[in-house]
Amino acid sequence: MSSSSSSYSLIDIVNRKIDKAIKGIDKDVQLQSVIDPELNFRRNTINLYIGRRGSGKTFNVMRELIKLSQLEDKGGYNSFIYCTDKSNDDTVKELLNLIKLNTRIVKYADMPEFLTEFIDAKNAYQEVIDKGLKHKITSKCKHDMFKMLDLNEFTETTPGTVILYDDAINIFKQTKNRKLLDLLHQNRQPRITYFLCLQDGFALPPQVKRNLDTCILFGGFNDAQMIHTILRQLNSSGKSNKVLFEMYMNLNNREGLVFDYLPDGAEVRLLEE
Repeated sequence: MSSSSSSYSLIDIVNRKIDKAIKGIDKDVQLQSVIDPELNFRRNTINLYIGRRGSGKTFNVMRELIKLSQLEDKGGYNSFIYCTDKSNDDTVKELLNLIKLNTRIVKYADMPEFLTEFIDAKNAYQEVIDKGLKHKITSKCKHDMFKMLDLNEFTETTPGTVILYDDAINIFKQTKNRKLLDLLHQNRQPRITYFLCLQDGFALPPQVKRNLDTCILFGGFNDAQMIHTILRQLNSSGKSNKVLFEMYMNLNNREGLVFDYLPDGAEVRLLEE
């Protein structure tokens, strides 16, 4: 290749082609990017909350979504799907009222079929946006798509969705919910952010652990062997397990250790109230 200033290296040529190909794509929305520094989750991520009954796992997820609701554009999210078989108490109902997203409560038995249709609608919506088909689809198709996605009009990008699996052990120990486990790993493309609440850190399959983006381990467990085992599974921060164990033992059951798995390495911090 010529050494003149007008010539480019192979990597220069490839980088220019890539830049041209992705020009105009809203990478900030597509990737696992930070929404707001005060939020304990990022876009299109899988977030795990492990704690004993009464530790405030569900409360803390909803607090994150209430914080999200305070943002002017809600971080690009428009819908919240709460998967639970529990009868919600008055406290949960009040918290749900503070989450300014279109909210649906879906039982586990109905979730596989519902989520499959929901993701299909999201992918179809993205195709309409990408290919400029807004004025070419039928009125019925548009109506059905908007109804499923809780939209009134087309937006520039597909809005994000938050899904909370309360008592997520249902996903991992029931064969009939295998579909939900498979769909869990397809969250990037349809722009879905998942929260999983578990009472038992041992129940988490290895493939889910490898795909976690954040995990909050709440205090209150008193089995030292179990705590050490969970810490070994979660810790890739460079901090010693002994240091983390000492940090953990000083927590009450409403406090937690936050494991944040970032591209340049994991960070561990205390959950800020």
